[in-house]
Amino acid sequence: MYKNIGKNKKGFTLVELLVVIAILVIIIGIIVGFQAQVIRGQNAKKTAYEIAGFFKTQINKGFNERVNYDIKIDYANRKITLYSNGTTQSVSVLKLSSGFNYTNNSNSSVAWTGSITDEGYMSPNSILIKSKGGQNLYKITISGMYKIKLSDIKIYRATGSGAFPTKPLITLN
Repeated sequence: MYKNIGKNKKGFTLVELLVVIAILVIIIGIIVGFQAQVIRGQNAKKTAYEIAGFFKTQINKGFNERVNYDIKIDYANRKITLYSNGTTQSVSVLKLSSGFNYTNNSNSSVAWTGSITDEGYMSPNSILIKSKGGQNLYKITISGMYKIKLSDIKIYRATGSGAFPTKPLITLN
């Protein structure tokens, strides 16, 4: 480990120093990679909650104001737009994070159009939030009951295999 250098001076060899530096670089690389994965997971969760909150707010708005709205989920352009009923006048827009891919429950990225009625009902739909690699991260389901102010918005978090459990992470109603 120590090598005599000159007159009883001891020190580490160059090889020993390089080994220690290599080990430190590996450890730092693992920590940074893990932190990046945690941050991506937190961003996906935040996006899921933003979408669910947007829908909940809009459903309540339709019920409280006793008006109907048309809603369009545009997966390709990453936005959800609320329109005055039967018009192209947008009332509210939620821009979706560009860090993820979005599809409906049948893995189609075709835009979906539904409605929010003055009875607090929204056409059923699901939105899947996926990683850029296509792995399922979160699913938001929207269902409603007709003629009463009750709609369920559920957020599911995918398991490691990408499947969704039967019990939601959270239910907004």
